[in-house]
Amino acid sequence: MKLATMHYKGTHVVLIVFDVGNIETFNLCQIRSNCHQNTQIMLVGQQFNDIRQVRIDEAILFAEMNNITYTEINYLEDTLQEIALLKQRITALAIINEQQ
Repeated sequence: MKLATMHYKGTHVVLIVFDVGNIETFNLCQIRSNCHQNTQIMLVGQQFNDIRQVRIDEAILFAEMNNITYTEINYLEDTLQEIALLKQRITALAIINEQQ
């Protein structure tokens, strides 16, 4: 599935969530090229079970090469407090973008 450019054209922050247990959800090659250069992008690897098809080092490398913030959420282990911290990071990205 490709992300349509119109879905994130003109946005300030893009949050992209993929399933680390499904490599097909990690097809993200067009993200940066379709966004404004100042758009803040956060990539979130989501883990629902013990299956892992996308290695963490692959995701981190992709994020670094594309100037994207990367984090993971593990619904088997993370608490509501950790999920709240993720929301704070997203808010911080929006604030950074407003300042640019």
